Amino acid sequence: TVLQTVSQGSLEASKDLQKEFATIEKKKEQIADYLCEDRKKLSLEDLFSTMKTFRELFLKALQVVCICDCLEIENFKKKNQK
Repeated sequence: TVLQTVSQGSLEASKDLQKEFATIEKKKEQIADYLCEDRKKLSLEDLFSTMKTFRELFLKALQVVCICDCLEIENFKKKNQK
């Protein structure tokens, strides 16, 4: 019947979703281990917040490095013009 078909489809989708959640949880645990965090205390929200903060700080550091490199190049050019 139609109800059985819909129920079977929903059951399969639910199983697939459970597998995806298990995969996400396993990856979260691996990342927690890598970051030396407590697996049980680290939430996905905390993890994404940490990643966002790291990205922001990394981009700022890149800007500083680029500025320093540009200043070094300018100073080098000035010294060689003399």
